[in-house]
Amino acid sequence: MACAQTGSGKTAAFLIPILNHIYENGPQQSGQGQAGVPYGRKKQCPLALVLAPTRELATQVRKFSYRSRVRPCVVYGGANVGEQMRDLDKGCHLLVATPGK
Repeated sequence: MACAQTGSGKTAAFLIPILNHIYENGPQQSGQGQAGVPYGRKKQCPLALVLAPTRELATQVRKFSYRSRVRPCVVYGGANVGEQMRDLDKGCHLLVATPGK
């Protein structure tokens, strides 16, 4: 648990190592013969899950992967569920969510 001023880099401190790992290792390439996964599969499964306490922080986490090859999905309450489901159906590398009530 950390307590520091806003803008001190708490989010970056845990998120940069996660993104670095994704950048270095990348998603598993399709066609490697995973059990039950058809060849040529294009949908990406989450490589990391980030639970954020608020919607604002969840959208801030998404901004860290801006203009990169990492595809984030943000899921939180109070938004259109159908739209979020369609976004998840496209696949993602980084799943950012807020816990339900």
